[in-house]
Amino acid sequence: MRRLLLSVIPLLVVTGGLRGADNCQPDHLTPVDPYPGDWHVGYTNLVQKHLLPPYRFFAAMIVRPSFEGEYSIVLHGTKEDYELDWDKTAKVFVSHFTAEKNIWYSMPENNSEKKQKEIKVATKTTEIPKSVAKRVQGLFLRMLEKTRYFHDDAIYVDGTDWEFMAGGMYGESRVQCTSTSLLARLGLSMMDYCDSTEQQRKAYLGDIEEAASNLEKYMKSHNTK
Repeated sequence: MRRLLLSVIPLLVVTGGLRGADNCQPDHLTPVDPYPGDWHVGYTNLVQKHLLPPYRFFAAMIVRPSFEGEYSIVLHGTKEDYELDWDKTAKVFVSHFTAEKNIWYSMPENNSEKKQKEIKVATKTTEIPKSVAKRVQGLFLRMLEKTRYFHDDAIYVDGTDWEFMAGGMYGESRVQCTSTSLLARLGLSMMDYCDSTEQQRKAYLGDIEEAASNLEKYMKSHNTK
Protein backbone atom coordinates (compact mmCIF):
# COMPACT_ATOMS: atom_id res chain seq x y z
CA MET A 1 0.00 0.00 0.00
CA ARG A 2 2.57 2.58 1.13
CA ARG A 3 4.99 1.61 -1.65
CA LEU A 4 2.23 2.23 -4.19
CA LEU A 5 1.60 5.68 -2.74
CA LEU A 6 5.31 6.46 -2.80
CA SER A 7 5.36 5.76 -6.52
CA VAL A 8 2.19 7.76 -7.17
CA ILE A 9 3.07 10.88 -5.19
CA PRO A 10 6.10 11.92 -7.28
CA LEU A 11 3.85 11.63 -10.36
CA LEU A 12 1.26 13.85 -8.73
CA VAL A 13 3.95 16.38 -7.89
CA VAL A 14 4.81 16.55 -11.57
CA THR A 15 1.33 16.36 -13.02
CA GLY A 16 -0.86 17.75 -10.26
CA GLY A 17 -3.08 14.71 -10.67
CA LEU A 18 -5.73 15.22 -13.34
CA ARG A 19 -5.61 19.00 -13.06
CA GLY A 20 -1.98 19.72 -13.92
CA ALA A 21 0.67 21.07 -11.54
CA ASP A 22 0.26 24.72 -12.59
CA ASN A 23 -3.50 24.76 -12.11
CA CYS A 24 -3.92 22.22 -9.31
CA GLN A 25 -6.07 23.62 -6.53
CA PRO A 26 -6.04 23.84 -3.59
CA ASP A 27 -2.26 23.89 -3.24
CA HIS A 28 -2.62 24.10 0.54
CA LEU A 29 -4.29 22.26 3.40
CA THR A 30 -7.96 22.84 4.12
CA PRO A 31 -9.63 22.88 7.56
CA VAL A 32 -10.94 19.72 9.13
CA ASP A 33 -14.74 19.95 9.36
CA PRO A 34 -15.49 21.62 12.73
CA TYR A 35 -19.10 20.39 12.71
CA PRO A 36 -19.01 16.75 11.60
CA GLY A 37 -22.03 14.50 11.75
CA ASP A 38 -22.39 11.87 14.47
CA TRP A 39 -21.24 9.16 12.08
CA HIS A 40 -17.99 11.02 11.45
CA VAL A 41 -17.39 11.74 15.14
CA GLY A 42 -17.64 8.03 15.96
CA TYR A 43 -15.28 7.10 13.15
CA THR A 44 -12.77 9.83 14.03
CA ASN A 45 -12.77 8.77 17.68
CA LEU A 46 -11.95 5.18 16.71
CA VAL A 47 -9.18 6.28 14.33
CA GLN A 48 -7.55 8.55 16.90
CA LYS A 49 -7.92 5.99 19.67
CA HIS A 50 -6.07 3.34 17.67
CA LEU A 51 -3.67 5.38 15.51
CA LEU A 52 -2.41 8.05 17.91
CA PRO A 53 -0.47 7.58 21.16
CA PRO A 54 -2.35 8.22 24.44
CA TYR A 55 -0.18 11.23 25.22
CA ARG A 56 0.87 14.50 23.61
CA PHE A 57 2.89 14.49 20.41
CA PHE A 58 4.84 16.95 18.26
CA ALA A 59 3.31 16.15 14.86
CA ALA A 60 1.22 13.48 13.17
CA MET A 61 -0.11 12.42 9.78
CA ILE A 62 -3.16 10.15 9.52
CA VAL A 63 -4.00 8.56 6.17
CA ARG A 64 -7.51 7.25 5.52
CA PRO A 65 -7.84 5.14 2.37
CA SER A 66 -11.34 4.23 1.28
CA PHE A 67 -11.00 0.48 1.66
CA GLU A 68 -7.59 -0.50 3.03
CA GLY A 69 -6.47 -0.13 6.63
CA GLU A 70 -5.86 3.41 7.87
CA TYR A 71 -2.37 4.29 9.09
CA SER A 72 -0.46 7.08 10.77
CA ILE A 73 3.02 8.40 11.51
CA VAL A 74 3.64 10.29 14.74
CA LEU A 75 6.57 12.27 16.18
CA HIS A 76 6.58 12.14 19.97
CA GLY A 77 8.58 11.91 23.17
CA THR A 78 7.58 9.54 25.97
CA LYS A 79 4.54 9.43 28.22
CA GLU A 80 6.72 10.99 30.91
CA ASP A 81 7.15 14.12 28.78
CA TYR A 82 4.30 16.24 30.06
CA GLU A 83 5.26 19.29 28.01
CA LEU A 84 5.88 19.64 24.29
CA ASP A 85 9.20 21.32 24.96
CA TRP A 86 12.14 20.36 22.75
CA ASP A 87 14.65 21.42 25.41
CA LYS A 88 13.00 19.20 28.02
CA THR A 89 12.54 16.20 25.71
CA ALA A 90 15.61 14.00 25.96
CA LYS A 91 14.69 11.65 23.12
CA VAL A 92 12.28 11.86 20.20
CA PHE A 93 10.63 8.88 18.55
CA VAL A 94 8.67 8.21 15.41
CA SER A 95 5.85 5.66 15.54
CA HIS A 96 4.02 4.02 12.66
CA PHE A 97 0.52 2.69 13.40
CA THR A 98 -1.27 0.54 10.81
CA ALA A 99 -4.79 -0.86 11.07
CA GLU A 100 -5.02 -4.41 9.75
CA LYS A 101 -8.39 -3.64 8.15
CA ASN A 102 -10.35 -0.51 7.39
CA ILE A 103 -11.67 0.96 10.64
CA TRP A 104 -14.69 2.50 8.92
CA TYR A 105 -15.96 -0.95 8.03
CA SER A 106 -15.40 -2.20 11.58
CA MET A 107 -18.33 -0.04 12.71
CA PRO A 108 -21.75 -1.73 13.11
CA GLU A 109 -23.50 0.66 10.73
CA ASN A 110 -20.94 -0.01 8.00
CA ASN A 111 -20.72 -3.80 7.85
CA SER A 112 -23.14 -6.59 7.04
CA GLU A 113 -22.79 -8.22 10.49
CA LYS A 114 -24.10 -5.01 12.11
CA LYS A 115 -21.65 -5.29 15.00
CA GLN A 116 -18.45 -3.61 16.10
CA LYS A 117 -15.58 -5.69 14.77
CA GLU A 118 -12.25 -6.05 16.51
CA ILE A 119 -9.68 -3.46 15.43
CA LYS A 120 -6.15 -4.80 15.19
CA VAL A 121 -3.26 -2.36 14.85
CA ALA A 122 0.43 -3.02 14.26
CA THR A 123 2.85 -0.50 15.77
CA LYS A 124 6.52 0.18 15.14
CA THR A 125 8.57 2.76 17.03
CA THR A 126 12.15 3.94 16.66
CA GLU A 127 14.21 6.87 17.86
CA ILE A 128 14.84 9.72 15.44
CA PRO A 129 17.44 12.51 15.74
CA LYS A 130 15.91 15.51 17.49
CA SER A 131 17.24 17.92 14.87
CA VAL A 132 15.44 16.05 12.10
CA ALA A 133 12.23 15.79 14.15
CA LYS A 134 12.28 19.55 14.83
CA ARG A 135 12.75 20.26 11.13
CA VAL A 136 9.81 18.03 10.22
CA GLN A 137 7.56 19.55 12.87
CA GLY A 138 8.53 23.01 11.66
CA LEU A 139 7.39 22.15 8.14
CA PHE A 140 4.11 20.69 9.42
CA LEU A 141 3.53 23.91 11.37
CA ARG A 142 4.29 26.12 8.35
CA MET A 143 1.86 24.18 6.16
CA LEU A 144 -0.81 24.14 8.87
CA GLU A 145 -0.49 27.88 9.44
CA LYS A 146 -1.55 28.37 5.79
CA THR A 147 -4.62 26.16 6.12
CA ARG A 148 -7.72 27.80 4.69
CA TYR A 149 -11.01 27.00 3.03
CA PHE A 150 -11.24 26.49 -0.70
CA HIS A 151 -14.46 26.54 -2.67
CA ASP A 152 -14.57 23.65 -5.08
CA ASP A 153 -17.57 22.37 -7.00
CA ALA A 154 -15.92 19.00 -7.62
CA ILE A 155 -17.54 15.91 -6.14
CA TYR A 156 -15.11 13.59 -4.37
CA VAL A 157 -15.84 9.88 -4.13
CA ASP A 158 -13.88 7.15 -2.43
CA GLY A 159 -10.54 8.90 -2.24
CA THR A 160 -7.76 8.98 0.31
CA ASP A 161 -7.89 11.60 3.05
CA TRP A 162 -4.61 12.94 4.47
CA GLU A 163 -4.84 14.69 7.83
CA PHE A 164 -1.96 16.58 9.45
CA MET A 165 -1.62 17.73 13.07
CA ALA A 166 0.90 19.85 14.96
CA GLY A 167 0.85 22.64 17.51
CA GLY A 168 -2.85 22.22 18.19
CA MET A 169 -3.65 22.80 14.50
CA TYR A 170 -5.37 20.45 12.09
CA GLY A 171 -5.54 20.43 8.30
CA GLU A 172 -6.35 17.93 5.59
CA SER A 173 -5.93 17.26 1.89
CA ARG A 174 -8.01 15.25 -0.54
CA VAL A 175 -6.46 16.65 -3.72
CA GLN A 176 -2.72 16.06 -3.92
CA CYS A 177 -1.34 19.25 -5.43
CA THR A 178 2.36 20.04 -5.23
CA SER A 179 2.76 21.33 -1.69
CA THR A 180 0.43 18.76 -0.15
CA SER A 181 2.08 15.97 -2.16
CA LEU A 182 5.48 17.06 -0.86
CA LEU A 183 4.14 17.16 2.70
CA ALA A 184 2.67 13.68 2.29
CA ARG A 185 5.98 12.47 0.88
CA LEU A 186 7.71 13.83 3.98
CA GLY A 187 5.37 11.81 6.18
CA LEU A 188 5.81 8.66 4.11
CA SER A 189 9.59 8.99 4.25
CA MET A 190 9.33 8.91 8.05
CA MET A 191 7.30 5.72 7.77
CA ASP A 192 10.05 4.09 5.73
CA TYR A 193 12.61 5.21 8.30
CA CYS A 194 10.50 3.79 11.13
CA ASP A 195 9.99 0.46 9.33
CA SER A 196 13.63 0.05 8.30
CA THR A 197 16.34 -2.02 9.96
CA GLU A 198 19.08 -0.37 11.98
CA GLN A 199 21.49 -0.88 9.09
CA GLN A 200 19.13 0.85 6.64
CA ARG A 201 18.22 3.83 8.80
CA LYS A 202 21.03 6.14 7.75
CA ALA A 203 19.89 5.98 4.12
CA TYR A 204 16.24 6.47 5.06
CA LEU A 205 17.19 9.41 7.27
CA GLY A 206 18.66 10.95 4.14
CA ASP A 207 15.31 10.43 2.40
CA ILE A 208 13.56 12.40 5.16
CA GLU A 209 16.03 15.25 4.81
CA GLU A 210 15.65 15.23 1.03
CA ALA A 211 11.85 15.32 1.34
CA ALA A 212 12.14 18.19 3.82
CA SER A 213 14.46 20.10 1.48
CA ASN A 214 12.10 19.65 -1.47
CA LEU A 215 9.18 21.06 0.52
CA GLU A 216 11.27 23.93 1.87
CA LYS A 217 12.41 24.88 -1.63
CA TYR A 218 8.89 24.76 -3.00
CA MET A 219 7.47 26.85 -0.17
CA LYS A 220 10.24 29.41 -0.65
CA SER A 221 9.70 29.77 -4.38
CA HIS A 222 5.88 29.57 -4.49
CA ASN A 223 3.20 31.52 -2.76
CA THR A 224 0.56 29.21 -1.35
CA LYS A 225 -2.35 29.33 -3.76
